Parts: sequence; C-alpha cells; structure tokens
Amino acid sequence: MRKRLIFRADANTTMGRGHLSRCLAVAGMIKDDIEVLFVCLKKDESYILKLLGDFNFQSLEKDYDLIQILNKEDLLWIDGYQFSKKWKIKIRKCVYKLIETNDIPADANNVDIVFNHTPGLKPEPFINIDANTKLYLGLKYALLRQNFLKHAKTKKAKSSGKGVFICFGGADTYNLGEKFTKELIRLNFNEPIYWVTNRSDKDLQTDKVDNLTILSHLNEEEMIHYMSEAKVVLIPSSVLSFEAMALRKPIFTCYFVNNQELIYNGLIELNLACGAGYIKNGAEIKKKMSEFMHYYNDTDNHKTQLDNQIVVLDGTSGERINKLIATL
Repeated sequence: MRKRLIFRADANTTMGRGHLSRCLAVAGMIKDDIEVLFVCLKKDESYILKLLGDFNFQSLEKDYDLIQILNKEDLLWIDGYQFSKKWKIKIRKCVYKLIETNDIPADANNVDIVFNHTPGLKPEPFINIDANTKLYLGLKYALLRQNFLKHAKTKKAKSSGKGVFICFGGADTYNLGEKFTKELIRLNFNEPIYWVTNRSDKDLQTDKVDNLTILSHLNEEEMIHYMSEAKVVLIPSSVLSFEAMALRKPIFTCYFVNNQELIYNGLIELNLACGAGYIKNGAEIKKKMSEFMHYYNDTDNHKTQLDNQIVVLDGTSGERINKLIATL
C-alpha cells in the first residue's frame, strides 16, 4: 500500500492562504513518491479548490470529522493555530506520524515532527517538547514552492531590476500595501511600482499614476516575474521574504502580526534584509519612508545581503524534506 500524506490547513479571504501555501510547497516536493490528500473545512471549499491544482481534496464540516478518513499508516501534516491539545492527542493516535508547522515556538508536544523555517532558529524557544519529537528548524527546511527553489539553486547574487515590488499577502489586515504605495506616490517616486492586492476596489487605478502597476491573483510564474523586475521588494516578514531571498532580491520588510516577528528578527540578525520593525498604520509608514529610500539606493548593502541569502537558502530544502518523509 502506497504511503499517504494528508495535509490539514485552511485558507480564505480573511486569513489569507499562507498556511495552505506552505502545505502546497511540501506537496510539490514529495508528490512523485507519496500519495497526497488535502483536507480543509467545507466553508472554505470554493476558495481552496482554485489553489489546489491536481491534488486530491476532501472537505470537513468540523475538525473532529478528520478521524473518519484517517488510517493508522497515514502521515498527517497540520498547519494552523486552531488545533487544540485535546484534538492533537486524539488525532495522533489515529495516524502513524503527526507533523506540524509550528511558526510560533511554544508548545511542541503531542506531535512527532515539528518544522519551523525561521532563519537562524534554535530549539530553545520550544517548550513542552515530547522526548521523541524531532525539530527541523531554519532555512535548510524552507517550505517554498518548486520554482522558487529552482531559482535559489541557480540565481547569482547580482542586484538587478528597477522599482519596487509591494505585496502584503491575501489578507492585508491593515491595508499596508496600499499605504506604502500611496506614500511612494506622495514622495514622487518615479521608478516602477508593482503593487499586488486582492482588493476589488482598486481605487489607485483612478489616479492614473504612470509608473504604478496594480496586480492581483498572480500565479507562481507571475509572482516570480514581477518580483524579479523590481530592484527592491517591500514585503512582510512571512514566506514572501523567503521567496524574495530565493530570487536574490534586496528586501525591505516589517511585521504586523505575532507569527511574523520571529522571522523578522531572524532576517535582521543574519543581515538578510533591512527592517522597519512593527508597523500597522499610515503614520508609522510615513516615519519609515526615509529609511526605505536610503535602503533603496544602498547598493553596497544590497550586495552584502544577497551574498548572505546565498549562504542560508541554497534551494535544496525540497530534497531534504523529501528524503526525511521517505524514511518515516
């Protein structure tokens, strides 16, 4: 019987698709060697089906319904914050191994394997770790899509491009992408601005700003194209920052939710990006624009950071994770 890996993650317009995207990245790494099934809540089915491609899918009314489709030989990979201790204890008994993406180091018990690809992360922040739980930490285990990993293997540390790529994900809670874009326009920034947004009321289009390109619902190839076109990317400290590193791009970053702070600290400590700290409103963005403009023109700093990116993100995390899964 072929081994099966089941991914349990959610995605929707409110929470974005970060949890699901990480699972999709892993699925792309191992799909040739293991059967893959995605399981999500029924209420998000229409949103999620558009993202899954050819992967098998099953929906649930509630999380405990998952027990009905599990086998003792299954590997189950969970990615999300809603899974309680009680739920994990019960579910773990129903599968061969329970794997978790734990991006806020805290409780790491009641699971067999933990992944966290925060740059430079050490085991110390994790607590209540079961004796046999294995931790796979840092960018050696970057959960990135295959095309980004391919670029990380081949792309040299040569700063290129023109303008700014701005993206704050599918759930830009504080409209930071729009606020950064408007500030650049206010400052008469005359190089290209590529702003990615899922908002339907693209109000900036009416301003007829010649150097502004508003983008939405980009696929993987389109993301790579527009990120590569820019000289600097302006993004949160999320998986987006790892994608930019794979393309060897100078990164100006910030964080606005708890699960991004640890990544932000790692990026800054390892000098992989320049940071604006915690930001959640337009006033804070205005204060940081002089720092951004200085960074935009600091090509010496760009080169140093790109060299560092090559060291920490080598593009072979897919092979490592595939080999690890194969040995379970």
